Amino acid sequence: MRDSIGGVVSIMFIGVFLLIVSAYLAFSVSYNKAFRVKNKIIKILEQHEAFDADTKTDIEAAMKEIGYNTNEPLPYNDDKYNYCCYNGYCVAWVGDDEDQLHRGYFKVVTSTAMNIPILNKIAGVKFLTVAGDTITLYPDRQISTSTCNG
Repeated sequence: MRDSIGGVVSIMFIGVFLLIVSAYLAFSVSYNKAFRVKNKIIKILEQHEAFDADTKTDIEAAMKEIGYNTNEPLPYNDDKYNYCCYNGYCVAWVGDDEDQLHRGYFKVVTSTAMNIPILNKIAGVKFLTVAGDTITLYPDRQISTSTCNG
């Protein structure tokens, strides 16, 4: 009898271990996509030096290429910056309005959803965000930070 109970407990430990490892692998793949999308968005913004309709089209194409598809707006709020949030990413221009050189940079935030019920109950975390900045840009014109239309 003791051997049969020991075998069941061993199988339970193996099952829990496999569950934890597979959840970790699924989460790491999702988090890796968020990093790749953030880096791709930064590269596109540095090439265009603006956030307009052409830039949004290129960003959406890059997101489809990577496989980062979400139809939910990113729930990201920051009191310091005026973020424009779209499907899975947010972009904000940080620059001085009185600067004659129109220099500044873009802040980019992407996210990955964590749909792990136990962790959501315990920690209250549903999204993990990945943030980054472009290099300092010198666009030809002043970029408006008041509207999200680009």
